Amino acid sequence: MPSVSDVPKFIFEEKFPEIEEYKEISEYYDEKYFSCEDGGDKDAGSIYFSFARLTSALAFFYEKASAESIEEAIYESIMSTGNPEYTVKNVEDNLDKFIS
Repeated sequence: MPSVSDVPKFIFEEKFPEIEEYKEISEYYDEKYFSCEDGGDKDAGSIYFSFARLTSALAFFYEKASAESIEEAIYESIMSTGNPEYTVKNVEDNLDKFIS
């Protein structure tokens, strides 16, 4: 199982990574995820998957100001949760309340 030292360090630090480092961080956690999946450790794999999606979302968010990058950032953010369907429904419900 992942330990605290496996959590993306920028979550605890005051200094955030450089914009180009987010993609590298995401790739690192994707590799950890695939390694866990190949080794049959689905619980640890799901944690690494979430870390990879979170850092990938940040990479897309900071990459460039375009509709495609924003869409990718939103997708990756939603996929970083344990229940993407619930997250989408929750966002839709809250947006409906906000817009109404």
